[in-house]
Amino acid sequence: MNSARPGRQTHVDALKLLASQLIVLHHFATYGPLADALSEVAPALTSWFYDYARMAVQVFLVLGGYLADRYWGQRKTVYIGGALMAAGHFVMASSATSA
Repeated sequence: MNSARPGRQTHVDALKLLASQLIVLHHFATYGPLADALSEVAPALTSWFYDYARMAVQVFLVLGGYLADRYWGQRKTVYIGGALMAAGHFVMASSATSA
């Protein structure tokens, strides 16, 4: 029994899964106290995550923008992206003043 929906591209889903895991591992290996502990235990692994997972972050951000543009169109993608960036900057600014 095949549980995949018709028209679903499982290879794209697998690529999204890989991308999300690389992004999470990149952040674990780069930021916070876990990064310090990991760099002491496995410096080669930390270096690999920092170099190659960082590239994956950049590639998948561009790919996500391209897919959003195809799905929503140029104008709606720019509005939604701008709103998300503004919200992110607001959160960063408000957390910096409360610390």
